[in-house]
Amino acid sequence: MLTLSKVHQEIARYKYADQRFPRTDKATYWKYYFRLEAYFQELIDDIYGQAASVEFPITTKPIEEYLSGYALHYHPFDNRDFGKPELEGFWDSSPDNPFDLHILYNTNRSSVKRQRFTKIHETIHVLQFLDPEFRQFIDAFLTYETLPFDMVTRLVEGATDMATAMYLVPKSELVAQYQQCNDMNTLSDHFQVSYQSIVYRLKNTGILVPQ
Repeated sequence: MLTLSKVHQEIARYKYADQRFPRTDKATYWKYYFRLEAYFQELIDDIYGQAASVEFPITTKPIEEYLSGYALHYHPFDNRDFGKPELEGFWDSSPDNPFDLHILYNTNRSSVKRQRFTKIHETIHVLQFLDPEFRQFIDAFLTYETLPFDMVTRLVEGATDMATAMYLVPKSELVAQYQQCNDMNTLSDHFQVSYQSIVYRLKNTGILVPQ
């Protein structure tokens, strides 16, 4: 069964501090965003720390190993069938078995790299849902109304995109590959992520200084 013994310590400390912040404050948004960054970095470190092995390009296997006791199934779909062209993916559990999880990802005009990103993104949402501390952390936004609901949604989605990039492009491997070849297209091929994701991770990890 899943146990998240360490990954939510920072969030728990922040939650119990009972701090209040001005509504719709952008500084508040980024304060929480960077705390979520620390949360996700610890979570991903835990996932890789428990992985039997890590091969590149990374698949969903390390997360599936981490979610011991759960079965994950991946299903392609065409977002035109839902009448929502902006829909890239979602997840749900089987009604008769909560340990049977289904990840759906869009294939309509979506590259293989994008589909892979979506699968990981939605699987990370599963991790969030299964972590009671994370749910309480998000509930605190809504309870205390420190940010409006749409900003909370953007915060979670943006932070989950960040976590997906962290998972697909771990810093240690990125540094090693960048020292061998600092060509963005080569790095994109190695990690099987978009050019934009490589640039983001190079800046996010401090390997490149944002211009």
